[in-house]
Amino acid sequence: MIDMLTKQEILSNLKKLDLDVTQYVVISGASLVLHDLKECSHDIDLVVTKQYYDELKKQYHIQEYKKGCCKLEENIEFFREYWPKEIDWIEGYPTASVADVIALKKQLHRSKDLEDLMKLKEIGE
Repeated sequence: MIDMLTKQEILSNLKKLDLDVTQYVVISGASLVLHDLKECSHDIDLVVTKQYYDELKKQYHIQEYKKGCCKLEENIEFFREYWPKEIDWIEGYPTASVADVIALKKQLHRSKDLEDLMKLKEIGE
Protein backbone atom coordinates (compact mmCIF):
# COMPACT_ATOMS: atom_id res chain seq x y z
CA MET A 1 0.00 0.00 0.00
CA ILE A 2 1.17 3.51 -0.84
CA ASP A 3 1.69 5.92 2.03
CA MET A 4 -0.27 9.13 2.07
CA LEU A 5 1.73 12.23 1.16
CA THR A 6 1.68 15.35 3.32
CA LYS A 7 2.29 18.85 1.98
CA GLN A 8 5.99 18.70 2.91
CA GLU A 9 6.37 15.29 1.24
CA ILE A 10 4.68 16.56 -1.93
CA LEU A 11 6.98 19.59 -1.99
CA SER A 12 9.99 17.37 -1.33
CA ASN A 13 9.04 15.05 -4.21
CA LEU A 14 8.56 17.98 -6.59
CA LYS A 15 11.94 19.40 -5.60
CA LYS A 16 13.61 16.02 -6.09
CA LEU A 17 12.05 15.59 -9.54
CA ASP A 18 13.31 19.03 -10.58
CA LEU A 19 10.90 19.25 -13.53
CA ASP A 20 10.51 22.38 -15.66
CA VAL A 21 7.85 24.39 -13.78
CA THR A 22 6.75 26.05 -17.02
CA GLN A 23 5.69 22.67 -18.43
CA TYR A 24 3.45 21.17 -15.74
CA VAL A 25 0.80 21.92 -13.11
CA VAL A 26 0.00 19.98 -9.91
CA ILE A 27 -3.67 18.93 -10.04
CA SER A 28 -6.29 16.97 -8.09
CA GLY A 29 -5.73 15.84 -4.48
CA ALA A 30 -2.11 17.02 -4.27
CA SER A 31 -3.28 20.47 -5.32
CA LEU A 32 -5.78 20.51 -2.46
CA VAL A 33 -3.00 19.51 -0.06
CA LEU A 34 -0.77 22.33 -1.33
CA HIS A 35 -3.69 24.74 -0.86
CA ASP A 36 -3.96 23.49 2.78
CA LEU A 37 -7.48 22.17 2.15
CA LYS A 38 -6.64 18.49 2.63
CA GLU A 39 -4.17 16.81 5.00
CA CYS A 40 -2.63 14.37 2.54
CA SER A 41 -2.99 12.70 -0.85
CA HIS A 42 -2.40 9.17 -2.15
CA ASP A 43 -0.36 10.49 -5.05
CA ILE A 44 0.86 13.48 -7.00
CA ASP A 45 -0.94 14.07 -10.28
CA LEU A 46 0.70 16.39 -12.76
CA VAL A 47 -0.67 17.63 -16.04
CA VAL A 48 2.08 18.37 -18.54
CA THR A 49 2.27 19.96 -21.97
CA LYS A 50 2.10 17.58 -24.94
CA GLN A 51 5.76 18.18 -25.82
CA TYR A 52 6.92 17.68 -22.21
CA TYR A 53 4.79 14.54 -21.95
CA ASP A 54 6.73 13.01 -24.85
CA GLU A 55 10.07 14.22 -23.41
CA LEU A 56 9.36 12.69 -20.00
CA LYS A 57 8.35 9.36 -21.56
CA LYS A 58 11.68 9.22 -23.39
CA GLN A 59 13.79 10.56 -20.51
CA TYR A 60 12.40 8.08 -17.97
CA HIS A 61 11.85 5.21 -20.46
CA ILE A 62 8.22 4.73 -19.49
CA GLN A 63 5.12 3.67 -21.35
CA GLU A 64 1.55 4.88 -21.01
CA TYR A 65 -0.54 2.68 -18.72
CA LYS A 66 -3.66 4.17 -20.30
CA LYS A 67 -4.12 6.75 -23.04
CA GLY A 68 -2.55 10.04 -22.03
CA CYS A 69 -1.31 8.76 -18.62
CA CYS A 70 2.07 7.61 -17.35
CA LYS A 71 3.48 6.71 -13.95
CA LEU A 72 6.70 8.58 -13.26
CA GLU A 73 7.13 6.85 -9.90
CA GLU A 74 4.85 4.64 -7.81
CA ASN A 75 2.97 7.65 -6.47
CA ILE A 76 3.57 10.24 -9.21
CA GLU A 77 1.53 10.28 -12.42
CA PHE A 78 1.46 12.67 -15.31
CA PHE A 79 -1.26 13.38 -17.82
CA ARG A 80 -1.64 15.44 -20.96
CA GLU A 81 -5.38 15.65 -21.55
CA TYR A 82 -6.32 18.47 -19.17
CA TRP A 83 -5.00 21.95 -18.41
CA PRO A 84 -6.39 24.13 -15.61
CA LYS A 85 -7.79 27.57 -16.42
CA GLU A 86 -6.13 29.18 -13.41
CA ILE A 87 -2.77 28.40 -11.86
CA ASP A 88 -1.68 29.36 -8.35
CA TRP A 89 2.01 29.33 -7.44
CA ILE A 90 2.56 27.66 -4.09
CA GLU A 91 6.11 27.62 -2.73
CA GLY A 92 7.44 27.95 -6.28
CA TYR A 93 5.30 25.22 -7.85
CA PRO A 94 2.46 25.65 -10.36
CA THR A 95 -0.74 24.36 -8.79
CA ALA A 96 -4.27 24.16 -10.16
CA SER A 97 -6.62 26.66 -8.56
CA VAL A 98 -9.20 25.35 -6.10
CA ALA A 99 -11.98 26.21 -8.59
CA ASP A 100 -10.25 24.13 -11.28
CA VAL A 101 -9.76 21.17 -8.92
CA ILE A 102 -13.44 21.32 -7.95
CA ALA A 103 -14.48 21.39 -11.62
CA LEU A 104 -12.16 18.46 -12.42
CA LYS A 105 -13.40 16.39 -9.48
CA LYS A 106 -17.03 17.04 -10.47
CA GLN A 107 -16.22 15.89 -13.99
CA LEU A 108 -14.34 12.74 -12.89
CA HIS A 109 -17.09 11.87 -10.37
CA ARG A 110 -15.14 9.04 -8.72
CA SER A 111 -15.94 8.10 -5.12
CA LYS A 112 -12.70 9.69 -3.84
CA ASP A 113 -13.56 12.88 -5.77
CA LEU A 114 -17.07 13.01 -4.31
CA GLU A 115 -15.54 12.58 -0.85
CA ASP A 116 -13.20 15.53 -1.48
CA LEU A 117 -16.08 17.64 -2.82
CA MET A 118 -18.15 16.95 0.31
CA LYS A 119 -15.24 18.00 2.55
CA LEU A 120 -14.70 21.17 0.51
CA LYS A 121 -18.38 22.01 0.77
CA GLU A 122 -18.19 21.58 4.57
CA ILE A 123 -15.34 24.09 4.85
CA GLY A 124 -17.02 26.53 2.50
CA GLU A 125 -14.87 26.19 -0.63
